Amino acid sequence: MVNTLKVDIIGTYPPPVGGTSVHLQRLYESCKKDGIKSVVYDTASRFKKMPCEDNEVIQVNNYMKFFIKYLFNRRAQIIHSHTHGWKERAMLTFKARLCRQKVIFTFHSFRDEKSEMTLIEKICALYAIKRAHYYIATNSIVKEKLISWGVSKKLISEVSPFIYPDIKKSNVLDGEIISFVKEFDFIICANGSNNDKYKGSDIYGLDMCIELHSVLQERYNCGFVYVLTKTTDISYLNEMKERISSKRINNSFLIVEKPVDFLELLKVSKLFVRPSCTDSRPLSVEESIALGCPVVASDVCWHPESSILFEGRNQEDFNRKVKYVLENYDEVKKKVLKDRVVDGIDKIYKIYKKLLK
Repeated sequence: MVNTLKVDIIGTYPPPVGGTSVHLQRLYESCKKDGIKSVVYDTASRFKKMPCEDNEVIQVNNYMKFFIKYLFNRRAQIIHSHTHGWKERAMLTFKARLCRQKVIFTFHSFRDEKSEMTLIEKICALYAIKRAHYYIATNSIVKEKLISWGVSKKLISEVSPFIYPDIKKSNVLDGEIISFVKEFDFIICANGSNNDKYKGSDIYGLDMCIELHSVLQERYNCGFVYVLTKTTDISYLNEMKERISSKRINNSFLIVEKPVDFLELLKVSKLFVRPSCTDSRPLSVEESIALGCPVVASDVCWHPESSILFEGRNQEDFNRKVKYVLENYDEVKKKVLKDRVVDGIDKIYKIYKKLLK
């Protein structure tokens, strides 16, 4: 990689910890390690209490003020954006064209529907689609939808959002989790970046995890840790906590509502489950496989080959597949250890080089 390359990375930087923010952090760290000068503009700054200690991670508290100031910043050759709104994408496309830079948009998911967009959003989308330099789709479904919206196939690459973490790096788990883990023969874990609903169903399946665990408790001495990155529906969360109490699994089902090093949690877990009702390409699944931790996930999107899939929102099938893994654990574990998760960083670097030719 050319050492003089400069990239501005725009999007959510941890905390909060989620698939997109972790990808962004690892992209930034990889660029630094490989000699690419990069700056992160953190669009989630308004939700944070403390500034980032890294001077190259700049907080964006007001997007419009940031854009006006950023408009004439010609420092980077490439603007790599992970933002979710078409207005932001249109503004960054305009800025890139004005300053003779290249702009790339990574789509970690694509749930927008034209029928639900305002006229301004449609105009912004049309402009970005026609004028942006490149698009990265994290899976084939996102890629096909971009094409259906008018993006040229030549300007889209499907790239895994997974970038290998420093697995040897050792961080300390929260004391509450450490104490909890010691009480059980094994741990099952899951996570959700929020507790919203999609078409009436819990996006990340906290309700399904509770039902699953209540069944497993009849046979296994296991603990369940569910990490909730951000509470977006407090009344629904309270409802789930009441359900946990009613099933008398308070002492074995832990909901964690604070930042957690999820890699460390995976290291002490026997199984990771992902009962989502809609998904893109969940980073946690690929991290689990990379760490040799078996996965049971819903069939609503692509997953690595060694993942055990169940029919989305089918509780009986979910329970059945988890029981299968527990009863055939050594066999499943061997398949996971043979699986190889694709690291997306090399493809991203190739796209950078391609745009600068």
